[in-house]
Amino acid sequence: MKWLKELAHSLGSIFRRSHKEQELSEELQFHLERQIEQNLAAGMPPEEARYAALRLFGGVQQVKEECRDMRRINYIENFLQDVRYGLRQLRRSPGFTTVAVLTLALGIGATTAVFSIVHTVLLKPLLYPEPHRIMRLWMSAPEKGVTQLVFSGPNFVDVSDQSRTFLALAAHRGWPYIVTGGSEPLRVYGQRVSASLFKVLGVAPLMGRTFAPSEDIEGKDSVVVVSYRFWRGYFSGAANIIGRSVMVSDAPRTVIGVMPADFQFPSPDTELWVPLAMTPQDRNRNLETFYVVGRLRDDVSLNKDRARWRLLQVGWPTSFPVATRARLSEWCLSMRT
Repeated sequence: MKWLKELAHSLGSIFRRSHKEQELSEELQFHLERQIEQNLAAGMPPEEARYAALRLFGGVQQVKEECRDMRRINYIENFLQDVRYGLRQLRRSPGFTTVAVLTLALGIGATTAVFSIVHTVLLKPLLYPEPHRIMRLWMSAPEKGVTQLVFSGPNFVDVSDQSRTFLALAAHRGWPYIVTGGSEPLRVYGQRVSASLFKVLGVAPLMGRTFAPSEDIEGKDSVVVVSYRFWRGYFSGAANIIGRSVMVSDAPRTVIGVMPADFQFPSPDTELWVPLAMTPQDRNRNLETFYVVGRLRDDVSLNKDRARWRLLQVGWPTSFPVATRARLSEWCLSMRT
């Protein structure tokens, strides 16, 4: 590109300034002498011939400045002088400099953080097959002014059994765990998930398998799926990780799968997944603790917003109390929650 060549030439002129200045002086001197010779040949006295040549050129220094301007050297030199002046002023006022640097750091950091969130939430594509068909569901309690309420265990089961809009629904809930069986005990963040989660997301494990429906039952849930990062870090990427027994919060579990490196559901800090296996406490209809996601059936279209609500409301249970009737939010998994 032309402007890149000009910039490279200008920078080269600055870094080799003494050489360039010498070339410029020699070139101007050559032209000046040629003009003097022409004036002498025209019959001018030597002194008058020299002054006439100088008048024609307008002064050697002035010509040099014009040449420097043409090579964009002066603009860059002026910029560097301004930078040096600014640095000297900042050095003379260390207090002001500290405040200015901290203000810039905070502003740049905040801007970077906001962009990272926006990129992750809105711009970066989801790493799931047909991500536009994956939706997050919420309960609503209009009489309480609540429009986004997570599910209780029984409500999730009822909606999952009766809905005709979704190919599959899955529930999940974050949970802290202590893992032993590797280099040392480690506290990690994991998820209790229904066996259908990986079907909803459409993601297969890198190694091994995910949960079978028969393992999503209390007492038969002694298995665990780990993240790629956790496998590489805590277990040093052991090739024999599948089938290995580890203690997860004092309960023995068998590692049955390792997820791909880019699988980070529902957040990047999730290190493992265990079967949901509802406990008696989870079966309390008044205890809302589960997030729910679903994959829309292929015959459900979301091309029009008005049709969206009609289609998604088809088949919702009508036997629920008003406070727990399911409503699908317009939010989808692009919110990365």
